[in-house]
Amino acid sequence: MENSGGRDHRGKDAMPFRSPKITKSERMAPSPAISASPITWPPEIQGTSKPGFYQTSLFRLLLVWASLLGVFYIGSCGYPRLLDQIDGQYAGAAREMISRNDWVVPTQNSIPRLRKPPLAYWMEILSLRSFGENEFAARLPICLATFAWFIATAGLAYECTRDKLTSLASSLILATFFGTFQFCHLIMPEPAFGFLTTFTFWLLVRLARKIPDRREGGNADHDVLKNLSGDRLKPPITTHHLSSEASAKGESPLITLELTLLWVAMAVAVLCKGAHGILLPLGVLLVAAVFRPSLRVVCRRIIFNPTGWLIFIALVLPWYLAVEHRYPGFILDQLGNEQVNQVLGRRWPVDGDHLGLLNFWLEQFAILFPWTLLIPGAAVTSFRIVHTKISQNALLLLLWFGIYSVAITFANLQDYYLLICFPVIAIWLAWSLGQGIPRLFSAWFPGILLILLGAGGIILSGQPLAPLLSSEGTGRGEQPAINSVASALVNVAGAAGRTLSNILLLFGIGAIAFALLIILFRRQKLAPVIFLPPFVLLICFLGLTGEVALQDYLSSASIASVIERNSDANTLIISQGDISDRTSLFFYLHRQLHWLDGIPAQEYAARKYGIGADLYLKKADVVAAWHTARKVCIIVGNHSLTSLAEDLRVDPNLVHVLATTPTDVVIANWE
Repeated sequence: MENSGGRDHRGKDAMPFRSPKITKSERMAPSPAISASPITWPPEIQGTSKPGFYQTSLFRLLLVWASLLGVFYIGSCGYPRLLDQIDGQYAGAAREMISRNDWVVPTQNSIPRLRKPPLAYWMEILSLRSFGENEFAARLPICLATFAWFIATAGLAYECTRDKLTSLASSLILATFFGTFQFCHLIMPEPAFGFLTTFTFWLLVRLARKIPDRREGGNADHDVLKNLSGDRLKPPITTHHLSSEASAKGESPLITLELTLLWVAMAVAVLCKGAHGILLPLGVLLVAAVFRPSLRVVCRRIIFNPTGWLIFIALVLPWYLAVEHRYPGFILDQLGNEQVNQVLGRRWPVDGDHLGLLNFWLEQFAILFPWTLLIPGAAVTSFRIVHTKISQNALLLLLWFGIYSVAITFANLQDYYLLICFPVIAIWLAWSLGQGIPRLFSAWFPGILLILLGAGGIILSGQPLAPLLSSEGTGRGEQPAINSVASALVNVAGAAGRTLSNILLLFGIGAIAFALLIILFRRQKLAPVIFLPPFVLLICFLGLTGEVALQDYLSSASIASVIERNSDANTLIISQGDISDRTSLFFYLHRQLHWLDGIPAQEYAARKYGIGADLYLKKADVVAAWHTARKVCIIVGNHSLTSLAEDLRVDPNLVHVLATTPTDVVIANWE
C-alpha cells in the first residue's frame, strides 16, 4: 500500500510491496536472510511519493463501508420470513428442543434429526431463548458468526501480508461477495464453520512463524514476507538464539496458548459441521510439510500433542456418546453415511437435488459477483509477480483452497459448498489489488461489463414481466414444480412482477454509475475497493427487497398461520412431499404434521428404529381419513392438486380451499 517517503500509517519506516515497474537506482541489496531461499515476490523494494494522509483517509473510508455493511447485515436479520428447506430445518429443530428442554437431540416434528452436529442448534436455542421465537432471533447467531468470520479473515490477511489496508480490504471483499450475504442470511452452520476454519488457519500461520525449525534456523519465508510487506529489515533469527531462549524460558506461553486455541477451534468445528473440521487443517498441514521441510517441525508439534488430543476428545466426545447411548449405531452412521458417503456422493438415501460439477463452478462466478470481474486481473498480476516458489503462508492458503475444492467435486454438490474457501479468494484479490492490477483488468474490463449488465437490467425492467414470468391458469391446474428461487420466478406475477421491474431498474442505474466511477478513477489501483462495496450494498438491499416480495413463494409461514386458526389438536394435517419440503412449518406451525409420499429413511432414527414411521401416510390412509368426520387438511403443490383430487374422488374445482400461495394450496374436508 502507498504511503509517504517509505513511512506507513503507523509512523514507522515501511517497505511496501514493490510496484512492477521500478528503476535500477531504487534497488536494494537483499540481506543474507533473504538470499538464503527463493521468494514469492521480487526482492526490489521502493518508496512512494504519495502523501501520508492518503493511506489513513482510505483506511477510514473502508471502515465506513465496513460499518454500513455491519448495520445492513444486522438490520436485515428479521427479513424475510424464514424460508423452507434450510431455515426451517435448523430454526424449527431448535424451537422443538426448547419445548422439550433437550439440548442433546435435535428433532423435526418429533423425529430425531441426526444428520448434523449440534453447534448450529445450540446457537439457535440461545438466541431464541434470549430474544423470542421470531425471525430476527433465528438469524442473529448466524449474523454474529459471519461478523466473526470477517474479523478472522482480516486477521489472517494481516498475518500473511503485514498490511492493514490489505487486511481490511480482504474482509470487505469477503463481506461483499454477493453470495456471502445470500448464504449468511440463511440459518445453517456454514458461516460458523467458515469462521472456525479461518481462525484455525490464522493460528496455523502464526505457529508456523513462531515454532522454530532447528535444522533450517527459523522460518526464512516469513522473514521475506515481512520485509516485503512493511517491516524494516532485521537480522535473521538464528537457531542459536531460538534454542538458547527456549532452553532458558521453555516454550513461549503464547505458543502454548495458540496451540490450545488451535485444538479448541478444531474441536468446535467438528461439533459445527463434522469430521472435516479437523481433517482439513491437519491434512493441509501434512501436505504442506511435504513441500516445505520447514513446516515439518510445526506439523509434528501439532499432531503429536497429547494435550491437544485430550482437549479435542473432551470437547467432542460427550455429545457423540450421549446420542450413541440413546440411538446405538449413530456414530457409525454419522461418520460413514452422513460424512464419508456425503463427500463421495453416495449418501443413502439421496437427499434432494444437487448441482452438476460444471454448473457448480459456473455458478461460483455469479456467487462471487462483482469481484469475479477482477479475477482475470488478479491472475495476470500473480503470474507476473510469483516466479519460482511461493511462501509457506501462501502455500497453506493455496492448499486449503485446492484440497477442499478437489474433495467436494466428488460430493453431491450444493451451491454453498465452496463458502469456507471464500477468505482465500478475498485475500488473494486484496493482495493483487495492492500490487497494482493493470488498468485493463482493474478498471476497463469490469467497468465495461458492469455498464453492459446495467443496460441490460434497465432494458429488461421496461418489459412487461408479469406475462413473461407468470404461468397461465388460476393456480389450480397443472403447473411447474417450484423448489428454488430460480424456479419460483417463473410464477411471479402482479405486484411481485412490478417489484422485480423496479429492482432491475435500480440495479441497472447503480451498475452504470459505479462502473463509470471505477473507470474515472482508474489511476487509483484501489478504486475497486473504494467503489464496489457500496455497489454490492445496493445489490444486497435490492436482493433482500426481492426476497421479501417473493417470501410467499419461498416460505410456508402464511400457510402455518391459516392452519393454526382453522384447526385443533385433533386435526389431521398432511403435507404432500418429503420431510425436507416446507420445513418452515416446523418453526411456524405448532401442530403435529404428517407426510404423504415422504421417505422415512431420510433420518437415521426413522430408518433404524422406526421413530416417526407412523407420521408417513400411504395414499389409501389419506383417502380413508378424508371421508370420515375427522378434520383433515392437506398441503399440496399447485401442480399436484388435480391428481390428488382425483385420488380423493373430489372435484378439484369444488374442493374447499383454506389457503393458497403462489406455489401451494391447502385443502380441507370441511366447509
